Amino acid sequence: MNPANKSLAQSLIRPLLFGCSLAFLLGTSLSVYIVKLEYDELLDLSLQSKAELLLPLMSANFDLDPLSQIDPLDEIEGPDFNPEEKASFWMVDAQGRVLAKSNHMPAGLDHRVLGDFGYRDTAAYRYFSTRADAQGRRIIIAEPLLERNEAVRDSLLGIALSMFILVVIAFVVIRLSIRYVQRTITDLSDTIREKNENDLAPIDPALTFLEMAPATETINDLMARLGAALQAERDFATNAAHELRTPLAVSLAHTQRLKAGTTDAALLGRAGEIETGLKRLIHLVERLLQFSRAQSGLGASETAMDANVVTALLFKEAVQRPDAQGRIRCHPPEGRFASTIDADALAIMLSNLIDNALKHSPPDSMIELDARVVGEITISNDCAPLSPQDVEQIQHRHVRQSKTKDGFGLGMSIVSMICTQSGATLRITSPLPDHMRGIGFTLVLPAATDVPKA
Repeated sequence: MNPANKSLAQSLIRPLLFGCSLAFLLGTSLSVYIVKLEYDELLDLSLQSKAELLLPLMSANFDLDPLSQIDPLDEIEGPDFNPEEKASFWMVDAQGRVLAKSNHMPAGLDHRVLGDFGYRDTAAYRYFSTRADAQGRRIIIAEPLLERNEAVRDSLLGIALSMFILVVIAFVVIRLSIRYVQRTITDLSDTIREKNENDLAPIDPALTFLEMAPATETINDLMARLGAALQAERDFATNAAHELRTPLAVSLAHTQRLKAGTTDAALLGRAGEIETGLKRLIHLVERLLQFSRAQSGLGASETAMDANVVTALLFKEAVQRPDAQGRIRCHPPEGRFASTIDADALAIMLSNLIDNALKHSPPDSMIELDARVVGEITISNDCAPLSPQDVEQIQHRHVRQSKTKDGFGLGMSIVSMICTQSGATLRITSPLPDHMRGIGFTLVLPAATDVPKA
């Protein structure tokens, strides 16, 4: 993955988190503002009603008995009213002189902060003054802001908690939806990533979203065209190899008869060169057939087989090869090893690895075939050590370890392809352990639980 690519979840979650936080702040602030506005309006109406009710009552009482000190607010609010929340009042004349006031006036209150009709706030009180009556008298009433502040604080806490729960629920639901979408897209990406020349089956559009259907259809169309092209390539290679086998074998037989029937040194030399070229072409045809079979998905078998039987047979044939010349030392497997790898696939891999060892090792060196470790087959030979880059490169098609050696660069790619299809693992070690030279190929075969019966 390109490090510059952004995660779908991160691209959606970050704006979502910012939006939810902004919605929480704006929603809480707006709700508290509206609640405060309405509550203040309601309390202001109550405060004004008290003042306008007190003005005629106190004015009449003052006219009857100027020395009376009754406090109508005590009667209105009751004895159990919180003293810290009790309102206080003054009755003043046209010159602002106090004619009457509350019996329990808190220290620090001053009616002169409000000189005319209307409202005014101080740090701890809300003031209201009525309009002057016919005698020029007014009521100025001061109410503590404690109740208002408590109401605003309680509203803020309640609304903030409600908004927080709402935002959290919305965030969780959206997050789960995003994870579902992300999981679906990831599954689709993994399905596409796993596609190869052996698996070009179309992707089920039902596994994706409606909006992704055109992309899925395009990918399916491309895979269908690619599959047709690969199948045409395989058919051509297979048919060409089959068609060439017979004329090449006939040409080789005629060449060998020509060599056997002449004593002309010049003719023998030319016939020998032709024979060598024909054998090389026949070897190439065999490799092409193996490559075609590998591309067709030869690797795995539906039923388990005893891989040790195939391994022992291939080891025995390797020792008897004409080009081995006593250079192969075998350590055959013991007992049984049930594997799901196809028997022909295992034979092709071992044949290619043994050919590779014979071609790329000095003529006087020994080649080790070792299958004593259960489920593992190791083929090692002497050669100059390979770098990690070389080890990676030789597994690709048409890449040869040495351009001076006879070969086509197909053997190792065939082995790698069959390993991928069968579930086997190929480990390449160069130089060999405790040596300065050499290379070792270890096949780790896939195990099966159903051991074949003898």
